[in-house]
Amino acid sequence: MKYRFVLVLLSLALGACTALPSPRERQDHADNLAAARQWQKGTLTAAPFTLRTYEPVTPRQGDTLAVYIEGDGLAWLNPSQPSADPTPVSPLLLQLALAQREGKAAYLARPCQYAESGAAPCAQRYWTDGRFAPEVIDAMGRALDQLKARQEARSLVLVGYSGGGAVAALLTARRSDVVRLVTIAGNLDHRAWTTFHRLTPLDTSLNPADQAQRLAAISQIHWIGGRDTVMPAELARRWPAALLGPRQENLKLVPEASHGQGWPDPRQTPEFPLGPRSNGKPLGCQPPAALANTPGRGTMPIPLCPNLPTPPRPPCFPPRSTSHACRPAPSAGACCLPSHCFSPSRALPRRRTAPPPSTRRPRRRRPGNT
Repeated sequence: MKYRFVLVLLSLALGACTALPSPRERQDHADNLAAARQWQKGTLTAAPFTLRTYEPVTPRQGDTLAVYIEGDGLAWLNPSQPSADPTPVSPLLLQLALAQREGKAAYLARPCQYAESGAAPCAQRYWTDGRFAPEVIDAMGRALDQLKARQEARSLVLVGYSGGGAVAALLTARRSDVVRLVTIAGNLDHRAWTTFHRLTPLDTSLNPADQAQRLAAISQIHWIGGRDTVMPAELARRWPAALLGPRQENLKLVPEASHGQGWPDPRQTPEFPLGPRSNGKPLGCQPPAALANTPGRGTMPIPLCPNLPTPPRPPCFPPRSTSHACRPAPSAGACCLPSHCFSPSRALPRRRTAPPPSTRRPRRRRPGNT
């Protein structure tokens, strides 16, 4: 009976192994998805890594490039066994990139994913404890520079899924050309995440939560699944206020979504994942004063407010609703600061002032008068 039980376990394990697509099959799946939408694969050299990209065959118009950064992929076979190849089985971010109909877009894989046969071996630590190591973020930053130059973009929107959300946040914290950060089931505090799940800490990785203040002035959207047990909403609600916003308005809950399934289809839900849009571009702009006063972000080499409509009354930043505008109207090319936001549909309350004291002396009453 004991040996029969062992044979059953072995057969189940072998069945699981045969059901898992090989790295070549996973690459072919991504290639076929891209080719069906007239996208082409490419590679970027960002030492010590060679990174896979997918971009539209036909160049698109626009000044802002949305870069979709893949998640951790097939990093682990089980809680104690890392995989031999982290190429994702179902590349969610590639599918979201392909669904973007307007504006410049590109897909950027993580280090060690989609490795070609014969390529130099990639250290396993780069998809386990060192997945957000400083050299990883440095290489991803150089890859962004190449994508931006190749597509002749002036600014970036970074979209990251799961661990790719952490990479996107860490890149945004050190760059001055990112106008919006979007994460989907993003791991923005891996220290709290490993503690919550009782996992080995990612001691050699950078933690986005430690650099939250550098992101406070950036437009952010963080999508969280209501059924996600990998990155649960209760963990996201504990992130620093600089990530969530003063009233946690940056956090968007999708009740039916789990970690890898149930996310909205951008073709039916245009605001997912990039947020409110106007003519295919994200709304809002980056206030130059707030950016200049943010430690470590340096100067801003891009024109101010690339996505704002022409004056006289541009939308407020951050965009509160379509009914809000800027007062007073800023000069051409300038941003609408939060202190200038108001609603045109509502009259501004008038400040009440006390009436001026009378200069006339009160008339004295005669004694006996009632």
